[in-house]
Amino acid sequence: MGKYGAFKRNFDFSGLSTLEAQKMLGYVELMNQCMDRARIAANNAVGNYQNYYCCYEQKMEADLTLANYLLSHIDEAVAKGSIKVYYQPIVDTFSSKISTYEALAR
Repeated sequence: MGKYGAFKRNFDFSGLSTLEAQKMLGYVELMNQCMDRARIAANNAVGNYQNYYCCYEQKMEADLTLANYLLSHIDEAVAKGSIKVYYQPIVDTFSSKISTYEALAR
């Protein structure tokens, strides 16, 4: 018995043969993959008011995977010196003096 992915209930596999249980788990994994892909497509459709729907494309998942990788490794990149921070002064147009700085990463 156990919870699987997006399904919030327990599945009892005790009365099933090994093959039947594996089949059932395969269906559960397929449904989870379908729901994940629908969520990815829906998130890509946000803010796009020209289309009424958005179909999942493999590139969407690749873009999401890359973005997650970058976000999860940014601290490591800064620590290794792969990303350097430069401070750009922001000048107040009324006083012509530096009012603050913005951080740029290269």
